[in-house]
Amino acid sequence: EITNASPAMIFLMIGINDIYQGVSVETLISNIEIIIVNILEKSPKSKLIVQSILPVNASRLFADKNINTSVYRANNLLQKICNEKSLIFINLHPDFLNGNGEMDSCYTYDGVHLSEQGYILWAELIQSYL
Repeated sequence: EITNASPAMIFLMIGINDIYQGVSVETLISNIEIIIVNILEKSPKSKLIVQSILPVNASRLFADKNINTSVYRANNLLQKICNEKSLIFINLHPDFLNGNGEMDSCYTYDGVHLSEQGYILWAELIQSYL
């Protein structure tokens, strides 16, 4: 649906659900690259902007404490793909971190989904790309 509409811009942020469900970082990045190529081929006039995967607050989410390590690795690989394809990569990840390397609890209500403050920060961070 999205590529058929040929929008002026497409902001892509995907991956945390896959990581949470145990999909390997390598498989995730391979799948995201397929999606990126698909968007570029089917909607060539759209400006594609790829956003990093946000950290989670593993303490609140009761998730594997290493989940943020996977997020960090995925973001590094994602940025590499964007560099190779001359795509804009917005690294939102550091702006959402607390001192423990997790999503700051003020930006989430359950450890992964954004709170109102989280959405406000996100909007501020992407505003200059609009």
